[in-house]
Amino acid sequence: MDNKEIILKVKDLSHASSCKTHNHRIIDYFHFFSYEFKSQHIYGVINSFGSGGQTLISVLAGYEENYQGEIFLNNRKVSHKELKNITCCIESNPQYIKGNFFRKNSVISYLNKAIKNNMNFNDSLENVIKVFDLSRLNHDIRYTSGEQWRIILALGYCMGKKVFLFNWLNYWNLRFFLEEYKILLNYLKDKGCIVIIPTDKTEEIENLFDKIVHISNNLEGQLIQSRI
Repeated sequence: MDNKEIILKVKDLSHASSCKTHNHRIIDYFHFFSYEFKSQHIYGVINSFGSGGQTLISVLAGYEENYQGEIFLNNRKVSHKELKNITCCIESNPQYIKGNFFRKNSVISYLNKAIKNNMNFNDSLENVIKVFDLSRLNHDIRYTSGEQWRIILALGYCMGKKVFLFNWLNYWNLRFFLEEYKILLNYLKDKGCIVIIPTDKTEEIENLFDKIVHISNNLEGQLIQSRI
């Protein structure tokens, strides 16, 4: 992976999307957010669910098209399609896994294919397996249970992704996963990546983040549907 510094800049960004929480759906939105995310940093985006953190992740992942504002990569304006090429979204079955990029479903085939297609990869498969603590190499990636997030992180790394984005996590879930993922996130950070994690507070986990970013829409989590 190329360790050249990268800067992902958002300028006057505004957007809204529908997000699910328990048995409700809410409008999650933010207005006129500007910030520069830099390589070799782990960012905590602090917001209650509904005040824009999850929508920001969707925009940066390239999943949203009709947002207002601009996004730049190293001072060059980029589209949502270009964002998909540089980002890895940590979720169950992200879009690049749902697609037809790979012909086989086993974890090891995914990793081998990603490395083969990444001409700038300068690590080894053996080290990736060790660092990301992967044991279910012959499993279908859809059925790897608690190891799936580590697999997706490893896959994104092998693909040469530069920006790693987590779906919104509440404080207690983040604390639960902290010790397991801190080593992996620091590894990505040291390799020149950007890591962005939206959550609601940082008490007792401040040492996970290099920078804390606050995002707010002033009117948080408008309820749009009480049952689904």
